[in-house]
Amino acid sequence: MATRERITFSSLPFLCGVEAVAGQDVSNTFESHSHTTAVVGMVDVGVRVIAHGHGESRILRGGLFFLNPGQVHACASGEEGAHSYRLLSVDPAVLARVASEISEKSVSGVWFGCVHATHDTISRDFGRFFRMLSDPLAPALDKESLLYGLLSEIILSFAQDPPEVCAVGRQDAAMARVRDHIRTHHAEPLTLATLSAVACLSPFHLQRLFTRRYGMSPHRYLTHRRVAEARGLLSDGAGIAEAALAVGFSDQSHLTYHFKRVVGTTPGRFVQDNLLTYECAAKPETFYD
Repeated sequence: MATRERITFSSLPFLCGVEAVAGQDVSNTFESHSHTTAVVGMVDVGVRVIAHGHGESRILRGGLFFLNPGQVHACASGEEGAHSYRLLSVDPAVLARVASEISEKSVSGVWFGCVHATHDTISRDFGRFFRMLSDPLAPALDKESLLYGLLSEIILSFAQDPPEVCAVGRQDAAMARVRDHIRTHHAEPLTLATLSAVACLSPFHLQRLFTRRYGMSPHRYLTHRRVAEARGLLSDGAGIAEAALAVGFSDQSHLTYHFKRVVGTTPGRFVQDNLLTYECAAKPETFYD
C-alpha cells in the first residue's frame, strides 16, 4: 500500500524568519540532528518520540514540543504507528524581537526550558493559525495577529527566563487612532505593522491594549467594521459579491461566513427578510462603534 506520508514547508511573507511545517502520516525516523532555528510544534495524531540530551519525551496528541537552536535530538513515531504534526521553525532573532517588544527592553535571546508541555490555549491557537494559514484568502492581518499572539504566549509560558510585561498605561489616544484608522481604511489590506505604527506601540502591546479598550482584537474589530459597512451597502441595493469586494473581503464566501457570525444570518437572508424594514433599524455605526 502506498504511503500517505507528506511533509510541507511554507514561508510566511507576513513575518520573515518563520517557516510553517506540516507533517502528515509520518513514519520516518529522523536520526540525531539539530536546527539553527527554534522549533515549536504540536502533535495532531499519534505519538511523536523525541530523544534528547536529557532522555526521551513522548508527545501525545495535542501536546507541544520545543527545541532550542543547536539542540541535538532524534525524532520518531511511537510504536502506535505514523503520526502527524505541525510546527513553526523560528529564527532566534524573531523570538528575541518579540520578547523585547513584550518587555520594552532589549532581549538577546529566548531559550526554552522544556522539550514537552501541554497548554490548552496555545494548542487551540496553534490549530487555529494553521487552519487560517491554509486559507489563501484569509486576511494577512488575521494571520499576522494570531501568529504574533501565539509567539508571545509561547515565550511568556515556556521561556526559561520569560520577559516581564512592560506596563505602558492605557494609551487611550493611541487606541482611538487605531480605531479611527481601521474605520477609514477598512477596505484596504491592513497589516499589524501598519496599525502598530499608527499607535506608536509594538504589536504585542497594541493587541493587548486594543482588546482591553474595545473588547475585541484589532483584526476582529476590522472584520466587524467590514460587516457593518457591507450591511449598509446591501440595504442600498448592492449585490452580495459587490458588497464583499467593496468593504475589503476577498470574495462573497468570506463575507457570508463573517456576516453570519456577526449578524446571525447570511447576507442573502438578511436582504430577503430585512431590506424593506431596514430604514427603521439602527445604522451600522450604532452596533460597531
